[in-house]
Amino acid sequence: MLLRLIEDIIDISKIESGQLNIEKSEFNVSEMMQEIYDYYKAEMIRNGKDENIEFVFQNLNQDLFVVNDYLRIKQVLSNLINNAIKFTTKGIVEFSVRIEGNDLLFSVVDTGIGIHEDENDLMFKRFSRVNKEQVKLHGGTGLGLAICKSIVDLLEGEIWFDSVYQKGSSFFVKIPFEKIVSDKPEIDQIDTSLSFSIEGSVILIAEDDEINFMFINELLSEYKVKVIRAMNGAEAVQIVANNPQVSIVLMDLQMPVMDGLQAIKQIRETNKKIPIIAQTAFAFASEKSASINAGCNDYITKPISQNELIEKLNYYISRK
Repeated sequence: MLLRLIEDIIDISKIESGQLNIEKSEFNVSEMMQEIYDYYKAEMIRNGKDENIEFVFQNLNQDLFVVNDYLRIKQVLSNLINNAIKFTTKGIVEFSVRIEGNDLLFSVVDTGIGIHEDENDLMFKRFSRVNKEQVKLHGGTGLGLAICKSIVDLLEGEIWFDSVYQKGSSFFVKIPFEKIVSDKPEIDQIDTSLSFSIEGSVILIAEDDEINFMFINELLSEYKVKVIRAMNGAEAVQIVANNPQVSIVLMDLQMPVMDGLQAIKQIRETNKKIPIIAQTAFAFASEKSASINAGCNDYITKPISQNELIEKLNYYISRK
């Protein structure tokens, strides 16, 4: 909470001083949407909110490469989804995007506590927090929506909402985009064909956390693979040694008994060929370097994106 407040104050300070810069680059809108959905779906499972809230997701039915500020758009959407989940105790949170002419229209709709009509004008003002009794329960800096409004303005877009108290809220963000005519269809075609390469594969997931394991297992459920689980690094070493049919290892780095780095080193003493992908909650360069030096082939950061996971599995299993 304190870190979030500090980050928000820094952003507001940059906005007020005109130092919040928009940095545009090429990115895939569909992949960004999937990453955001995967992250918040995992958070809902971790916090038990998935039991009472249905998280509905509607992505584009195509890859769309655009030029815009990926991080700032993701920041805006993440803030809106976080609020929707926070203030919804039961019902639905829906996250979607569609193309309207030369604009992207994002929406976040919930069946949460809603907003009093006489508080509508406060929504995008700094340090304004409506539904004060609920805020006491859930927290909040009172800066998030103000920051969203400022970012959307810098992106030359629009943000607005509709809300009915005790019924729910709908937030909309419209942002103009510059479409890139991508020369990547051949890569997409290769990725599609590679999806067949993991069918029937045996994947060892070394993960002690039950929620994390369930999440990864769910990501793999549609691909007809066999999953074996190790609860710690020592079990992973033993399973690899006794099961030559294992195709690839997803190795958590933080585990009891024996951590992931030790396990990777021990596996490499007797098996130089099996692909190992390290998985961790921290994207530090030092940790990535340590896992590569220990002998893993690649690295993936939690919360794990399904697209990224399947792409890496395809790559290493097909080349084993």
